[in-house]
Amino acid sequence: MWLTRCALTTGVEEVEVLEIDGVWAKVRQVTTLNGWDLLQSGHWHETKEEAMAHAEQMRKNTIAVLRKRIARLKTQQILT
Repeated sequence: MWLTRCALTTGVEEVEVLEIDGVWAKVRQVTTLNGWDLLQSGHWHETKEEAMAHAEQMRKNTIAVLRKRIARLKTQQILT
């Protein structure tokens, strides 16, 4: 299973699946205190290709949000 929750900061990560229950997946995560993490669908993918496509879409969405924010800042007036 491939984790994309932090794809824009730490990259797409391969994780070991402990259990899948509907939209939730319990995965082994050595960086957590208890050694596992619970992920909602959308943050995990069964193939690397799906994960990479999702990460790319996340990147495009973040760029679009930042462009809108930059446009607002360019037109914003500073009050005294």
